[in-house]
Amino acid sequence: MRYSPYNYENGAFCYACFEQECSGFKTNGNPRVNFISVKVDGENYSKVTSLANLRLTNKSFWWDGEVIHIHFDNFDLPWTFQTIILGAAVTLANKAGIYDEFYYDGRLKSVSPLEARMDPLFSGLIGYSGTAAVLTNEDGEFDNITVFDLYGQTVNILYGEEGAFYSDFELMFSGFIQDFSISY
Repeated sequence: MRYSPYNYENGAFCYACFEQECSGFKTNGNPRVNFISVKVDGENYSKVTSLANLRLTNKSFWWDGEVIHIHFDNFDLPWTFQTIILGAAVTLANKAGIYDEFYYDGRLKSVSPLEARMDPLFSGLIGYSGTAAVLTNEDGEFDNITVFDLYGQTVNILYGEEGAFYSDFELMFSGFIQDFSISY
């Protein structure tokens, strides 16, 4: 975390100090965050891996670890859109641990099996029927989860052995939240 001056125009939006210069840690006291999705007026933007790719890819975003950069359609200005939703990763695992410098809370109770199916109309195209994840909530961490805009947010499921490097984890599923339910 860095201690440095920042202001509204230098990208510290939503860290207080709106339209005035101030200084402090570029965090609000929470752990590091990872943005994995951007939705602009209901349309999901593509995630790219570099500033060069961002400039080349219309409707894309790049999170460099400190600043989120967004290439809006036709380089339009942000205030021309009705909604811009940033999807921050909620990092969960079946065992708590630190992977790729992020803390993964051990709240994942179970995940239903992924079922791969071949599309009968397009030879060789594999589709997944989706999956259901069950999270533990004994301490009430997710009691107010309904305030978040979960529908349509990105979900990535990775598999890795305990002690393995995060870069060695295999992406098993990537999709969008279609529905969620809360029970006692």
